[in-house]
Amino acid sequence: MKKTDGFTLVELLVVIAIIALLMAILMPAMSKAREQARKIVCANNLRTMALGDQMYADSSDDYHVPILNGLSPNNWLWFENPLFVRIIDMKGRKNTETEQGYKAMTLPKDFKCPTDKRTVANGGLYQETASIVQGVSYAMNANGLYGVGRIWYKYGEQCTPGLAHALKVLKVVKPANKIFFIDGQWFATGYLGSDYKRMWDGIGDKMDALEWDRTSYRHSEGANIAFYDCHVKWMPKNEIYPYIPPAKDKLNQLNLIQALWWPIPGKQYLDKPCP
Repeated sequence: MKKTDGFTLVELLVVIAIIALLMAILMPAMSKAREQARKIVCANNLRTMALGDQMYADSSDDYHVPILNGLSPNNWLWFENPLFVRIIDMKGRKNTETEQGYKAMTLPKDFKCPTDKRTVANGGLYQETASIVQGVSYAMNANGLYGVGRIWYKYGEQCTPGLAHALKVLKVVKPANKIFFIDGQWFATGYLGSDYKRMWDGIGDKMDALEWDRTSYRHSEGANIAFYDCHVKWMPKNEIYPYIPPAKDKLNQLNLIQALWWPIPGKQYLDKPCP
């Protein structure tokens, strides 16, 4: 009997099994490569912002771009500042209509972190009925920004210094070690928002109804950071918010946090009483 050309069923099953095995081996590597590419895009965005800030300071009496401009009737946030936006060619912030019918102030698509996939539909953004700041992938470090005036807000019995404006370039101590911009969930964050055990480990990259100003560890459980000297690097969450075992001196933890998060000597602000 003449043998027909072609593969037998066993041969086909062996080939399929080999292909499936190769895919199982390659898919994690491909996924890791894609995330690495997204992390690089994110880092480039942060580098552009940090370099743009240097140009902004050259034109603004050596002040860094303000986190907000309360002296203006427009109350610009840093990503709305006309000069800063023009320098980095960000085209300004955008109002986006969601399927729920509300507007959110957000960044243009080409200035968002490509790993930031938060939407109202997937529960990443907090649904509101009014215009709010949502979908901003990067946050400015708000710690110590009391360079231009100070506003105090009282919540119940607690009096908290509100976000002030900007620091002089020469006021920043050890700029190569101080966080300027970082992956975030809102336009501002700080060392309290970087406490990953309190929020991130529980709900991940989702805005919480009560606490929005949090650091996002969306890149392999870490974040990209632009420092005041304009260099950008990735750091794991446990280095961004160092935990000290309970038996250790908590002052050591505070010193580690200040070394990274406070651009000016800021210890005096931590327990400052209401004026």
